[in-house]
Amino acid sequence: MSRLLNAVSGVFAKLGGLAASATITRTVAGAYDPVTGGPTPGSTTTINTKAVLDGSGTKAMGFRYGEGLVQTGDLEAMIPAAGLSFTPAAGDSLTVGGVAYVVIAARPTYEGSTPVLWQLLVRR
Repeated sequence: MSRLLNAVSGVFAKLGGLAASATITRTVAGAYDPVTGGPTPGSTTTINTKAVLDGSGTKAMGFRYGEGLVQTGDLEAMIPAAGLSFTPAAGDSLTVGGVAYVVIAARPTYEGSTPVLWQLLVRR
């Protein structure tokens, strides 16, 4: 694990109660099965992580994600990249404090070619 990845993971660990327990979930629909005429079973992957939610300003989020994408009430969630078995993407679900959000966009912060932090534009 890189030094920066260790540092980001350490920061989230030290945030304690400020970084909330969260889950990020991806559901993949099943494919069409021509034999049965219906879909095959899909799959769901859920990862436990930590998240910090920031709703400090839609203008700043518009600058990062594109003004047309950000809506009033959107939040930015920051999650460490360590421990993720998939790359966060639009359509995933992030649950923080029992509240489910839909991921609208995802931006990585890299050390070299390794993502160390994900900034997610999320919406209820």
